[in-house]
Amino acid sequence: MIFVKFIAILLTTAAGLLQISLEHKWHDKRTKQQKKIRSLLIILMIVGFITASSLVIYDDQQTEKQIQGLTELNNSAEKAAKDAERRESKAIEDREQIKKELGELQEKIKPVVELATEKYPSLDVKNALVKLTDELQDLQKQSEELQRQTKTLSVRDYFHSLKPDTKNIVIERLKQVRGSLRDRKIEIQIISETGNTNRQKVAKELVEILKECNFRTSGPTPTMTFSKGVLSPVVISINPTEEDIARKLAYALNPFLNVEFSGKVQNSYDPGKITIAIYGNPMFNENGSVTFP
Repeated sequence: MIFVKFIAILLTTAAGLLQISLEHKWHDKRTKQQKKIRSLLIILMIVGFITASSLVIYDDQQTEKQIQGLTELNNSAEKAAKDAERRESKAIEDREQIKKELGELQEKIKPVVELATEKYPSLDVKNALVKLTDELQDLQKQSEELQRQTKTLSVRDYFHSLKPDTKNIVIERLKQVRGSLRDRKIEIQIISETGNTNRQKVAKELVEILKECNFRTSGPTPTMTFSKGVLSPVVISINPTEEDIARKLAYALNPFLNVEFSGKVQNSYDPGKITIAIYGNPMFNENGSVTFP
């Protein structure tokens, strides 16, 4: 750009020199040379005007760009200053809020600190709090375990039908027992001690399973037993000649009635007559199988 400015100065100077050369005291203005010089002077003046005008316009544009750049820089600086002011204001508010919350927290933990120092007077505050925290965690674990056990027990108190997987195992075993007996007549009677609804439901489900396996089954028959001592949860009564059948039935039913069957020989029973009596209070597992406490 400095080169263009130099050309503009040079053109102005040349135009001036040409004008001097046109003075009458130096040359005759009527000659052709004078006419050419005048024409050249006009051209130089036009070129100088255009060059000077371009420089003025360019300088004006550059000035506007500089002003715009400075304005943007000033706006950025003002924005940065305002942002910094807002951040500082926010930081002050945050500090005040933290101080407030810290004070509230100190008021809340004050009874805990007093409890810890009172419970462990030989320890400093920090170690006393750690000791108290450990003790509270142990109590929390014990509480959760008791809740879990309570929930488990409460769930086990409610009747659950035998799940298909477990039921299929029982049915398969019973069908094997039935097949091993061939044409022997077997009559099974299911008896349930009164006084417990879930016991009645278990007995009913047992009847349905036995019938599904083609055992001739009756019941469940509610009964009330008057006997001294504690009865076994499940008692299977048989004719003396049917002990092998009793053992097979107990094995087949074990996935359902998860208890050791008590056998009782009844000489008065005809061959093939079997009675299964349920006296215990059933508790149910997730798969619907039954245990007796």
